[in-house]
Amino acid sequence: MKTREKQFSKQGKLLITVDTLLVLVMLTVTLYSLFVLNENGKILQPTTDASKVLPSFQSEKMTAIMGVKKNPASGDNISGNPPFAEINTADGILTAVAPGYVALISGFGEKTMLSDSQKSAVSVSFRNREVKMQKGEQSTFFLTSVDNVDLSGAVYTSADSNIVSITPDGAATANAAGTTTVTATVYNGASAAVTVQVLDNTGYEDKTTIADTDLMADSAWCAPKVCSVPAGSSVQQYGASADGRWRKVKYDDTYGWLYNKAFEEITNYTDFTLETLPVMADDLIFETGTDKRAIFDYVYQIAYSTNEDDTTENLCVDYFTTYKGSCYTHAAMLCYLYNRCGYETLRLTGESAYEGAGEHSWCLTKTEDGWRHYDAQFFTIREADEQFGVTDETYYQWFHWDKTGLPAAE
Repeated sequence: MKTREKQFSKQGKLLITVDTLLVLVMLTVTLYSLFVLNENGKILQPTTDASKVLPSFQSEKMTAIMGVKKNPASGDNISGNPPFAEINTADGILTAVAPGYVALISGFGEKTMLSDSQKSAVSVSFRNREVKMQKGEQSTFFLTSVDNVDLSGAVYTSADSNIVSITPDGAATANAAGTTTVTATVYNGASAAVTVQVLDNTGYEDKTTIADTDLMADSAWCAPKVCSVPAGSSVQQYGASADGRWRKVKYDDTYGWLYNKAFEEITNYTDFTLETLPVMADDLIFETGTDKRAIFDYVYQIAYSTNEDDTTENLCVDYFTTYKGSCYTHAAMLCYLYNRCGYETLRLTGESAYEGAGEHSWCLTKTEDGWRHYDAQFFTIREADEQFGVTDETYYQWFHWDKTGLPAAE
């Protein structure tokens, strides 16, 4: 494994690096990283410069360290004593002490677990291959991935900082007119690039919004909200997403993205298919907004009808063609819309606590207060408020489910 690469495993799993053939079993429930202290094939000498050892992950607080080395004669792994590196547990800074291999135990949180064979198959991308900025604009770039890659530690760079300067975490400033490339790389080595054209405060087209909406930091509802934009607001448009559904605008000296329905009464889809599902969902979110309760209330009013369980996506497509469905449909719609807005959500299925009542489906969503249950199906015996954001203890009074491997809602 080369410097700056890392992978994670849980208790009892083997971590194998192809370059070193080093095998390490960590008997711990925390996640860990394995680093080889080398630079361009050479072992690093002792250093107090953490950037030489951990350049991309200083935001990740490492909580413990364990030294490991390999006997070149026998090939056996030998526990290092003392370790080959030292770590300051207060700030997570790593210092190389001697040549060798170090395993770092992290308190940062769960990350995508990748084997070496999976790394080449994982990809990341920007939502747009080309983006326009205005001179003086300050915006943030965001990666996306369909492979469930952890993007929190992505490192951003600019090919020409005279045109666009950018911090490692993606905060960019347009300094001068011209074109350059911004690149982002994640922990597993996957990277993506976007072409950025900086305009000298030109190319504006005056627009007026026809509905209340939100200005987003990127062309997606899961991006951070910049501010609210009331109906009748004047904005200056100077760019668009590749599919034209999102418009890059300037509003009251603030830059961001508005959905195209903010300017005209339009439906962005004609077919009801899996391919158009993201567009159908985005059109709906424009109407509801991204607030969790507003989306919940929309799904809660969906008319009930019986139907069989299916994939979340198929259930959502079926809803958009019939506008009704069973608990499976209610849960699927809530799960899909929440995830589309950036709320980490799982769709669960369990059994009613009341004998003979049968199977039921609902959502488990991560919130600022931890994981909570959201059940958007109408029940005559409960109010909607009772089913919005409840703990395991409360929800278990009504439905039972297998909690194995699921986050606790405490």
